[in-house]
Amino acid sequence: MSTPAGTVVCCPSASPDVVFPLIDEHGVTVTAAVPSVASLWAEATQWEPADLSSLRLLQVGGSRLSPDSAAEVDARFNGALQQVFGMAEGLLCFTDPDDHDRSRVWATQGRPLSKLDSLAVSNDGGLITSGPYTIKGYYRNPEANQTSFTKDGEYITGDRVRIMEDGSIVVSGRIKDMINSNGENIDCAEVEEMLSELPGIQQIVIVGVPDNFLGEAICAAVFAEPSEKPTLEDLRKYVVDCGLAEFKQPNRVAYIPQIPLTAFGKPDRLKALGMISDA
Repeated sequence: MSTPAGTVVCCPSASPDVVFPLIDEHGVTVTAAVPSVASLWAEATQWEPADLSSLRLLQVGGSRLSPDSAAEVDARFNGALQQVFGMAEGLLCFTDPDDHDRSRVWATQGRPLSKLDSLAVSNDGGLITSGPYTIKGYYRNPEANQTSFTKDGEYITGDRVRIMEDGSIVVSGRIKDMINSNGENIDCAEVEEMLSELPGIQQIVIVGVPDNFLGEAICAAVFAEPSEKPTLEDLRKYVVDCGLAEFKQPNRVAYIPQIPLTAFGKPDRLKALGMISDA
């Protein structure tokens, strides 16, 4: 009787010049990354001379990976992409890495691992779930329980989603990552995804800043090379040229030396807002 076994390779950095040689040396078959790191790795395959053919599965999750970026990552890693969406509270969703319909791998975050998980969408587009592995409440935290669970005990995740006909979910962002500007709701992730394609922008995060007239103004915090900094007018024109509504145009732009990230590699909007305020 054989016993399945494996080796864990600990990596001190997510930099491709550190990760790729380790994959090559140890024949790594499975690894994981947040979207910003996965996109960096995909780009780095063009110049890092390492053999990555052993890699069978690259799991990407933690924040939104745009379909275009997902397709690029999938192509660079020979169809190894698997999108992952989940939370410590219990729900876990995967795409099928062997799915012949690659558009489903690129554009969705898959289906629940357990067929007993139920998914629903609230009136504001938020995901509500329950299942055998989903918690029923937080320990000694009645305030959180009151806001995080329905009266029927279903968990309110705080994620804005769409559920496709085949049961796959598409996660567009966090409900709290919305800006209410002059009565209009703006999805930060949607604007970020669009503007990240603008030449000259290396990283961008959209935040709401207090404004006496608008309530909240849309501010683009941009990291770009000094010689390639896009102007506010560049940003506003690009938003409309790409088909977004005019009310989603940034009202302000701030140039910052880096986009702060959380411990999970996600843009830290609160820290970015602080950097803008201190500038």
